[in-house]
Amino acid sequence: MTTANGWTDELLDRMRATGDPLGDAAIAETYALGQQEQVRKALLGFGRSPGPTRSAGSG
Repeated sequence: MTTANGWTDELLDRMRATGDPLGDAAIAETYALGQQEQVRKALLGFGRSPGPTRSAGSG
């Protein structure tokens, strides 16, 4: 079956079985060093606005 965007079930199944060696190694190292809490805290800040900023020329 092909989805509306052209992705077939076969292709999606193959992609689900594909790993990410660099990502897997980074996660393994994070846990080996016991730094998962530091990483979790750092990731929590992504996508959040730090608050209002002053535009150029104001103030």
